[in-house]
Parts: sequence; structure tokens; C-alpha cells
Amino acid sequence: MPVGRSEWTERRVSNFERCPAGFTVGIESRRQQRHRAVAAAGTHAALRAAGIPRRRCWGVVMRGQEHREIGTDGRGFVAGFCCGLRRRMSGSRMMRVAGVRQRRRRSHEIGRHTDRNSDKSAPEHDRTSLSLKRRDRKFTKDVSRSMRAGDMVTALTRHSGRPLNISAVFLTGLALIALVTTVLPMIPLTAWWIRVWDFPRAQLAVLLAAAIAGFVSLRPYGNIVDWTFVAGLAAAVAWQLIWVGPYLRGGPREMKSCDPGEDVPNSIALLTTNVLQSNRTVEAMIETVVTADPDIFFAVEVDEWWTTRLADALRERYSHQLLYPLSNEYGLALFSRFELIEPEVRFVFDEAIPSIRTGVRLRSGATVSLYGVHPRPPSLQQDTTERDIELLRVAKEISERAGPAIVLGDLNDVAWSRTTLQFTRVGGLLDPRRGRGFYNTYPARWPGFRYPLDYIFATAHFRICRMKVLPGMGSDHLPLLAEFRLSN
Repeated sequence: MPVGRSEWTERRVSNFERCPAGFTVGIESRRQQRHRAVAAAGTHAALRAAGIPRRRCWGVVMRGQEHREIGTDGRGFVAGFCCGLRRRMSGSRMMRVAGVRQRRRRSHEIGRHTDRNSDKSAPEHDRTSLSLKRRDRKFTKDVSRSMRAGDMVTALTRHSGRPLNISAVFLTGLALIALVTTVLPMIPLTAWWIRVWDFPRAQLAVLLAAAIAGFVSLRPYGNIVDWTFVAGLAAAVAWQLIWVGPYLRGGPREMKSCDPGEDVPNSIALLTTNVLQSNRTVEAMIETVVTADPDIFFAVEVDEWWTTRLADALRERYSHQLLYPLSNEYGLALFSRFELIEPEVRFVFDEAIPSIRTGVRLRSGATVSLYGVHPRPPSLQQDTTERDIELLRVAKEISERAGPAIVLGDLNDVAWSRTTLQFTRVGGLLDPRRGRGFYNTYPARWPGFRYPLDYIFATAHFRICRMKVLPGMGSDHLPLLAEFRLSN
């Protein structure tokens, strides 16, 4: 007796396991599969976006236990699809082409046999086809509604041997970006789009570690390609930690410590900050200075408006002042409780970028060289050449003088960059951050994305008594306070 199409479907899928959602895996002709996938409101596109190859999309379709169940739930459709793949097939070769073609030929043969030899089944077949079309339209609406509600994404995140996961695609993209930005700073060029990736090394290390955790959880049974990619991410994390690891709290300290004390003749407390020229909260800045009560206060990005108000408010507290206001965001202001010896404003490399050099006489009578700098930052139209040259010239001068010296200011560079490391090495300077923490100062409004830009370096003649990042005062930088003591 001829077999009807609906009966054939049930017989053909009997060899496959049934999925929890009530669906099974069956094989139809390519045309039937294409029409059903197109009617499924973008299901094929969604599956392809999730990483399913074309052959797998066309090679399997979902059929319910009866035709009446088709298209009742878009989420169940995809869940059944994933479940069927996981139970019926495994490994990277989920279905052989020969098996698919054999079932397609069988599908066409049974269809022709039904049309030619079964007059009674023809009306039933027509009614079934009409019913299928109606239910396909309903299925389209259900899937569209499910996709709008986010159910399709939830269903696609189910594992199927290899995870068909949109989250994995997004995670892979972030991991690739992190890998590229890890490799770029290895290029020995001063271009801004290369050197700028020296800054967020700590954030990139955290992102790479999170990507590793995500891949391990999403692909616990991955193949050699997956694990090779995870190994590359682990190597990138190790590379980033090589640079930022020495600045983690608890590591070996480069500068020796001392106990803070009041009225110690050889001690000097310094406060440096970038006030942000467009910032107008001068009262908050003055309150910060008065509360911290440093011996020397150094501010950058000051214009005439800032220098006038700071000088009037701090004149009684700091009798020695060196002001050089500019409207190009490179103005400087130095306020000192100690006597300044031969203070001067000079231009190390660029005539538009000033810096300060002066001697400072401590309470004990000892003289210390003080350098205040604020070089150009890397930008879209500016590489790091000028910044690097200015810093290295200052370091060379400190090395030639061979006396106790302190450098403070906004260096527009991170502590672990090649330029800063070379600057401290040439000048014989010590970084009190090493082994004590990052002491991030920029950007003030984004705590999770901060990195150190403001510094107070000192030669080996000093010990660090305290170091602290102060609360914000309206600028994009946070003030940095440090107290040093000159060794006998």
C-alpha cells in the first residue's frame, strides 16, 4: 500500500532519537529544506551567524511527532535542532554527504510514488500541504516573536557537542582584539596607534583572563584549534603581566621605606596634579592643597585664570612661587614652602612646551634638584618622539649632575612603558610605585580604566615615607601626594 507523506516522515525519523522539546531530526529534499528555513523567519541566517556550516543548516530539519505540532514554538525548534545534533551526531564531521544525498533521493522517490499510485492519499496530501503552509505561517510569526523577545538567542546558547553560541562569537571577537593590541606595542615604532596600547596593559590582562575563563566554560570539549587559541590567550596574559607585574602590591620594592614623621629636617612632601585647564573648581583644588599640606605643590595645565586664583589663595602658605601660565594647556605653577635656588622655566625640546628646573633647600640645609615636566601626549596627529626626547634629555642631565634629584609632573606615559623605564634607568631614578601598587591617576571619572600618568620619581638618595592618591577635584586627573626623606 502506498505510503503517505506524513506517514513516511514518521517512519523515516524513527531511526533518530527524539529530543526533549518533542522534536526529531528528519531529512528532506534541498528544496523543501530551503523553503522551510526561509519560512522560519531568518532561522537559517541565525544558525549561520552562530557558526553552523551551510551543509549542516540544509542537511537537517525539524519535524514534530505529527504535522500538527510543527511551528508551535520557535525556541523548541532550535532547541530540538541542537539536541538532535548533539545526540545523533558528534565530532567535527557531523553528517556524511553520502548519507544526506541518499536520503534526498529516497525523499523524491517516495514523493513520486505517492502522487502516481495513491489517489486516496492525494486529497489527504493536499490537505496536509495546505495545513503545513498555514502552520508554517504561524511558525514564522512565533519565531519572529521569539527572536524579538530574545528566546532565539537563549536557545542558540545551548551546547551541541561544539557550542552554537552567539556569546562565543562575541567573546572570540573581544579576544582577538585583545591579542592584536597585545602584539602591537612589540613593534619598535613611535606611532601613536602603536604606543597608545602601552597604557591599558592591566585592563587587557584582565580582559584576556576573562576570555580564557569564558572559553573554558563554553567549550569544555573543544578540539585542538580551541585549545591552541586558549593557549595563545594565556601567553598574552603572561606577556602583559611581565610588564605590569612589578607594580602589583606585595612585590619587590625598588625604593626603601621610612616611617613618616613631622618636622623631620631631611623630609620633603610633594603634591602634583593636572588641574585641567577648562576646569573651574578652584575652591576644591585649594581645599585639597590645604588638607594635604605638602611642602611643594606643582600644577600643570594652568592658565592666567588658574595662576591668579592659586597665587592669591596660597601666598601666605607658600612664600616661594614660580608661575608660567599658558593658554595651550601646558602652563606650569610651582608653590614651595622651601627656598628655591636659581629657579628657571626652560624649553627642553619644543618651544611651546615648558618645564621647570630649580634647586630646593631643605630644613636641614641640604640642596635637592627639582624638575617639573609635562611633555606632549600621543594623539591622532602626534607620535611619541617629542615626549621621549624631552624625558631622556632630563634623565641625562640628572645623571650628569649626580646629586639628589626629584622629578614630578604629568609624564603622559605609563610606568611600564619602554620610554619611562629608559628614563628612570638613564637618570638613576627610582619608582616608589614598584611593589606598592599602581596609584592610578587618570582618568578620574572611570575607575576601572585608570592607569598611572602622574609621577614623583626620586634618586637613590631618598626613601619613601608615604604615597597616596587624593580624591578628585573636578579634573580628569587625581592628585598624587608623596613624602620622601633624604638619607644621611
